[in-house]
Amino acid sequence: LVDLAYGDLFALARQRDQPSKLRSYWRAYVERFPKGRFIDDARAGLCRSLGGDAEVRCWASYLRDRPDGTYRAHAESIVRAGKLPGQ
Repeated sequence: LVDLAYGDLFALARQRDQPSKLRSYWRAYVERFPKGRFIDDARAGLCRSLGGDAEVRCWASYLRDRPDGTYRAHAESIVRAGKLPGQ
């Protein structure tokens, strides 16, 4: 039930335009549920919130931990380029 409740927290923070709360929920979720139902979305959200080299490192970590993850193609393109698209 707690796993599902995080999904609601993510949605509420997004609806209320509270990016710092959303990031803190993602971090807490990743720590508590490393194999949870929302793990790919939480990890992707964290990575996207970083920017620059930190984001590239985050996506590389995502690929190591989730080689068949939902965001694999996106992560591979960022890591392969070594930078964010458009930079």
